[in-house]
Amino acid sequence: IGSKASEEDATQVFTGMRTLVLSCALLLCIPLADCWSSVDPRTTHAFLHRVPPLLPLPSRYHTSAQLRRQRQETLPENRPCGMPVPTRDRFERRVSRTCCAAVAAADGGKEGVMSEAPEDNEVLGHRWLLVRHGQTNYNAEGIVQGSSDTSRLSAEGVEQARQLGTFLATLQIDQVYVSPLARAQQTLQQAEKVAGQQFGAGKAQVIKDLREVDLHEWEGLYKEQIKQLWPDIYSQWRGDRPRDFRLESGKYPIRELWSRAVGVWQQILEAAAAEQGPQPLLGKKSSLLTGHNGINQALLASALGLSEESFRKFEFPNCGVAEVVWNPGEERARMWRWLYPTRTAWKTVDETRAELMHASNMDSDTKMEASSPVPSPCAN
Repeated sequence: IGSKASEEDATQVFTGMRTLVLSCALLLCIPLADCWSSVDPRTTHAFLHRVPPLLPLPSRYHTSAQLRRQRQETLPENRPCGMPVPTRDRFERRVSRTCCAAVAAADGGKEGVMSEAPEDNEVLGHRWLLVRHGQTNYNAEGIVQGSSDTSRLSAEGVEQARQLGTFLATLQIDQVYVSPLARAQQTLQQAEKVAGQQFGAGKAQVIKDLREVDLHEWEGLYKEQIKQLWPDIYSQWRGDRPRDFRLESGKYPIRELWSRAVGVWQQILEAAAAEQGPQPLLGKKSSLLTGHNGINQALLASALGLSEESFRKFEFPNCGVAEVVWNPGEERARMWRWLYPTRTAWKTVDETRAELMHASNMDSDTKMEASSPVPSPCAN
């Protein structure tokens, strides 16, 4: 009887201590209620997942290891070939990135606050897909096209457009804009043919200013011919001061290209604002712009608030796609990334500027090293 009484007393003491600990924990959590309410629910789940239970779990519950083994045994049968199986560790890494981003935002972006690139489904806003046409016969032969409309897709260009269509078929596309030039329209048609649908409900709008850069007297000439006829001007064309590039006819192609790009953005952003009304549906719209290497570079750079000096910093491959997030009414784009054929992480405007500045400094250092005399080993 004495032993039973002592066991009951110990149980009561343990219960009392546990109640006291939980009460203290609750009191500590009350001041954090406002912060806790702003945390992603997945964070709560991940936190609770790590807290050991006070009592053994009933048999109807499973441990984390058991759940992980079950997912690894059952999911691969229903997942496409090559797609990785999600594990709890990967889930927790996603939660960690979300928490870091939330902390950085709440802290006002102060230095020293850890932040991570956002997940794709966490990026909200109107998405603009900038697409370059497939390879043309002029591309293959080294002939300058400019805004001329005599080139057509090569066999390789058609295949590139078809592969692009397979990719675009997986995306939501609400609106389509296209250059008036045949090579861009051919690319869009081939992509839609493979996708088995007309993107944007078949309402492709032709915008004249989506044409390629105007190169006037150079158009239709081989690059080697241009080098021989205008060696100094061609060097300027390939140089590091694109804003000052001037043809013999007195035209400034890159300045005019940037002006057109700004006008295109103004036109399509106003149309998007009129369509969405006073309350935008963030993350619900996606528009496709099928154009060219030059105009797409100008569109991307101007969306990020960059000048003509960033020309050639965003070269588009044939059928390459860049994705820009820019909401109507905002001063400039929020972020961007390469989407196809290779997908990269999202980059903000500040990150892009920092990368360009770093690359420019590296180029300057390289040029200085190349121009400085190399000391002779026989000197002195």
